[in-house]
Amino acid sequence: MPHAIVIQCIPREPLLAAALHGAQLQAAFLDLLRSINPQLATELHDGNVLRNYAVSLLQPRWWDSRDSGLSQVRELKLRVACLDDRIYPVLAQWASTSLKSDLAIRLGQAHCEVARILASNASGEAWAGQASFGELAERAPDQDMVIRMEFATPTTFGQGDREEAMPLPRHVFGALLRRWNVACPRKLQIDACSSDEFLRRVEDNVVLAHPFEFRSAIADLGGQLKLTGFVGHATYRIRRKPDSAFVRFVNLLADAAFFTGLGKKTSRGCGSVRRRPAKD
Repeated sequence: MPHAIVIQCIPREPLLAAALHGAQLQAAFLDLLRSINPQLATELHDGNVLRNYAVSLLQPRWWDSRDSGLSQVRELKLRVACLDDRIYPVLAQWASTSLKSDLAIRLGQAHCEVARILASNASGEAWAGQASFGELAERAPDQDMVIRMEFATPTTFGQGDREEAMPLPRHVFGALLRRWNVACPRKLQIDACSSDEFLRRVEDNVVLAHPFEFRSAIADLGGQLKLTGFVGHATYRIRRKPDSAFVRFVNLLADAAFFTGLGKKTSRGCGSVRRRPAKD
């Protein structure tokens, strides 16, 4: 079952947002798993497939020096979204342990005390929650023709030997389709032929519409690696209704983005995405 938890932490010593990078986020997550299940941590680190987890830092905006500057970080909000059924039980066990001790998360050289762990929709944290693949499929609407998305951390898409840092419908829904097919049960997948047809329909029927507001952002991934992506909000409109099944699946992928992440380097803090209400 897909899960997303948010871990609120307080740095024990002075910490600057500019000193944070994506590799530290991934290392913090894997170290957390390693403390409970070393074998799983090793498998996730060494795997050469699409990552079935996404790690991001919602606060501060570690990727944007214009926002974080050189001010001292007083609170961290580390988010972990997972699709692999093996991961959440380990996180839950770790959370239970943390409630009984002064467990800390290490980001680089900084130690951060865990203040709260938010794991459900009822927690009041908009970026935490859970839903089965079946629930996501069942509740996806087949009438919503307008979809609003928030790109909270730098997002970009691999296109062959280049990168595309634009929230075009074919990139967004094509990447989400791939992640959905990798993670969900076989009965909910779209086969290869149907996938091609679905993407053709996206090209023909889904457009980037007003209002939208996004800008470029550069993420430090660690080890001299940088990623140029975009952050902000985008609105997608289905111009006409080919059939209810197509509309439902577009909406399903938009809903699933909350758990799957989107684009490149989601294991290092990029591609944190969620669907926004039609009006908020």
